[in-house]
Amino acid sequence: MPGDDGLLAVRAAEGDEDAFEALVRRHAPGLLRLAASMLGSPSEAEDAVQDAFVSAWRRLPEFRGQSAFGTWMHRIVVNRCLNMLRSRRPVTDLDSVPEPQAPDHAVSPARAAESHAAAVALGRSLSELSPEQRV
Repeated sequence: MPGDDGLLAVRAAEGDEDAFEALVRRHAPGLLRLAASMLGSPSEAEDAVQDAFVSAWRRLPEFRGQSAFGTWMHRIVVNRCLNMLRSRRPVTDLDSVPEPQAPDHAVSPARAAESHAAAVALGRSLSELSPEQRV
């Protein structure tokens, strides 16, 4: 649909889905590049831009045209990307994590089982002794 962004935004704010679709087609490629450069992930960039357009559709009646539609969308995408970056879990470099120590063979599962069996056998043997012999 031909027309400038301002006119398309006004028509979209009035519920014209074709006008909004024209705005999406016009601005999505640049916004995707922006989001991908901020997030480092094409799939996260797509999510951010999609969320931004959904937000813009809902907030179009608030758009007063004081800035260009593209500038307004740029700000929405940047804010969405920043929120996504803040919500990411911190990533730890594997080289900074100390190597775990090798298990002590004295406390290995097999050694522990042997010790337990020996303790049970000793207990049985002691129970067979007379009280004086046990002392």
